[in-house]
Amino acid sequence: MRSGSSRTWLASSGLVGVLLIGAGCRGPERVPHQPIPGVDTPQNEVYNKHDDSSGTAADASPLSSEVDASPAAPADVPSAAPTVVTPAAPGFLDEFVAKVAAELSVRPGTLAIFPALSRTNSGEYEVTGLGDYLARETAEGLERQGINPLWSDVLQRELRAVNRGPESLHRVSDAFVLAERISADYVVFGTVDRRAFDRLSKDEILDVHWECQRLPEHTFVAKISERLGSGPLANDLVRFSRLKGEWTSPEEEPSTLSREIDGVSRALARKIVKRHRDFVRGKRVHVEPTRVHSIEGARADLQTFAASFERQLEALTVKALQDGKAIPEIEAMSYGPVTIQGQAFENLDRALERFGQERVKLVRMESYTLASELSRNLGEHLVEALDNEVSIQLTQDERDDLLSLLRDEARAFTEHDTLDPATLARLRESGSEIYLESTLRRGADSFQMRLTLFDLADGRKISESEFFDPWFTAQLETASNR
Repeated sequence: MRSGSSRTWLASSGLVGVLLIGAGCRGPERVPHQPIPGVDTPQNEVYNKHDDSSGTAADASPLSSEVDASPAAPADVPSAAPTVVTPAAPGFLDEFVAKVAAELSVRPGTLAIFPALSRTNSGEYEVTGLGDYLARETAEGLERQGINPLWSDVLQRELRAVNRGPESLHRVSDAFVLAERISADYVVFGTVDRRAFDRLSKDEILDVHWECQRLPEHTFVAKISERLGSGPLANDLVRFSRLKGEWTSPEEEPSTLSREIDGVSRALARKIVKRHRDFVRGKRVHVEPTRVHSIEGARADLQTFAASFERQLEALTVKALQDGKAIPEIEAMSYGPVTIQGQAFENLDRALERFGQERVKLVRMESYTLASELSRNLGEHLVEALDNEVSIQLTQDERDDLLSLLRDEARAFTEHDTLDPATLARLRESGSEIYLESTLRRGADSFQMRLTLFDLADGRKISESEFFDPWFTAQLETASNR
């Protein structure tokens, strides 16, 4: 049946001579949209259930997972939008949309819809008109059911608010990262790949993978995995795949470290409000300057000194307690001699004096400025995200409690899960109810900002973190070490 219609088409096109010449070649005849059985792929049909006139899926043969096909050659991209907006076989995404809508009706949340990505000949990904189409049809289907997802321009605005944009979608896994950065509860994403068996006759198939997952546990909500090879739907979708996608990055000024700091702080504030709103709402939050972990230079030496001092103080406090001292920690400061980082001191009081002298020399370093900028941005965005339902108290660097400052440096050097009694007493005396501590540390590929909130009344704590773009690793390395 398919073979006959192919010959009729050729004859009606005035190409009868070509048909007669081809008949003498004795090779297997290629049917449009199909591989040659036994040559391109085993004896399988590429069937599209959505083209069935009854509206229900018919029985289909299993699809081979080893199709020997290469990506389609780049086609000329027309500048005009496609004339056919809706494919000939409506309902392709109906079941998918229904499942997503049902999930959101039970567990409401923010849904981000990213365009599907297509792999290019170079192995990279791009957004074609088909990728945009899947996102648009899914979003509009949900909107008809009263659900307002983030997609297209609205999604791009949300991304720019946290210093990300369309250009940040390089590969499939980026959809998860970007969705979590804007504190989305659900993400829709996928891939569409056009494969060609015969480029001259445009004998092609489409592999469509489109799914919705709930974050952060990455549980599946709905999924489509289809191979479309013939019929009205496949023809329309192939036409979309040849169009240039609209998910493009507008001409903008290059991002700066200050904008990235602002974006990371905003993303963290949104996470706190999204996941832990009742923990901080209506509370007085004390925000410490971000503890910047230095790995080399004078600041790193100071932090190492502080960490060593704390270990000595803990040991001598135990000794003072054994000696029956009334206030062991205070009495321990007079114990000595002590050696810290190879330097001998009469006692811990003299070592603390040396710390203060060295810190005064370094306090105007770039790392201290960075720490203040990070914490101030975080406090401002937390107030904004909570609609002023929180009171923020920023620590001033001018405070004269040297031991508290030393402990700040030590906490930047090592990870802590609790507050020391002296810090806890000081915070409670100031009227604070929540203590917000943030740390900037170098990871494998980029810097990570991690914050922990302590409830000063009952000791509960929560933590959130966010990574900086690897692009800023070199700048942050420089800033954190000087």
